[in-house]
Amino acid sequence: MTSKSNGSRPDIPGRDRFGGVANSAAGAPETAGFTTAKVDGKWFLRDPDGNLFWSVGITGVGNLPATIVTDREHYFESIDPNYLGDSKGYKPGSYYHDKKVKSYALGRKNIERKYGSGAVTNYWRLAAPRLKKWGMNTCGAWSSSGVTSSGTVPFTDILHSTGSEPLKTNRKLYVLWGGIPDYFTPAFETRTLQSAKAHALYLGCRLASRNEIVERAAFEICDVVSYNIYKTSVDAFAPPAGCADKPVIIGEFHIGRIDKGSPYGGLLEVPDAARAAEAYKTYMTSAIKNPHIVGAHWFQWFDCFVTGRGDGANATCGFVSTLDTPDYALTDACREISSNLYEIRAGLPSFILLTLPRAAAERLR
Repeated sequence: MTSKSNGSRPDIPGRDRFGGVANSAAGAPETAGFTTAKVDGKWFLRDPDGNLFWSVGITGVGNLPATIVTDREHYFESIDPNYLGDSKGYKPGSYYHDKKVKSYALGRKNIERKYGSGAVTNYWRLAAPRLKKWGMNTCGAWSSSGVTSSGTVPFTDILHSTGSEPLKTNRKLYVLWGGIPDYFTPAFETRTLQSAKAHALYLGCRLASRNEIVERAAFEICDVVSYNIYKTSVDAFAPPAGCADKPVIIGEFHIGRIDKGSPYGGLLEVPDAARAAEAYKTYMTSAIKNPHIVGAHWFQWFDCFVTGRGDGANATCGFVSTLDTPDYALTDACREISSNLYEIRAGLPSFILLTLPRAAAERLR
């Protein structure tokens, strides 16, 4: 960990212990978890201290990547058997779908070689200070349990309706990486409710495309509706007209690079670090200004390996390289935006907001 990334940077001022606006509760009670609030026509989250909170997040924190070696052992100069394990291909239509394969835990190997044998268990000690100094206040989906259970950073989690029955049909139907469950069986409802009982807010399924029927159902049922939106901006995003008034969170977005690691940057890509940083600031500013949106989470923490993950994805879209070196252009961009986050949300320059009496400032927030 370098001083540029952490040690030389002061904490961002005016934040509470969760990353919300300090002293912005305005009479809201303390709660066991996060809640939602609409203030002056703009949706916010409220953290457990009652303060206004906008979620700046990143997915996959501490989730160490692996790569498949079966039938392509020749890709590697050498393979350490201590880091080989059994897994199963999971992407329908791919060569490895449903096949038993060997996966090479290169992510774990790199972390242990760099920091020592206990580094995987204690990776949260590396991640938590980075997040705070970069201005991130949320670990997004797919983050490791070691990080999310550390009690250091708020997080979202993926809930699975395990044990539900697959949809019986003569056609081959897939939802991206797996089969479609039968949503109308009693087991699906029971298992889903059991899983959801562990969350203060239900964020629903992350919608990767727009379907008004599905969206309207989500806005009726969810506390916050999740979308994965891979575009350059979300300034024009709005829920379907006439649906229930609920906040929205961006579960995934990124702008990858093609000048390092893999030549594939991801679903959106730019030539270099400088343009990735500017694209990040543009997207985040558009999200923060959008009154419907209460957070946006970058995908993902680590770059993918050139040899790909289990479904073949090998995008260079991480805030951190496969050798755990931060992308300083991105971290600087994140801190810049996060330092002015709540001023951008209020629509005021920071020097005006800081000179207002507290009561007036809270009304504007």
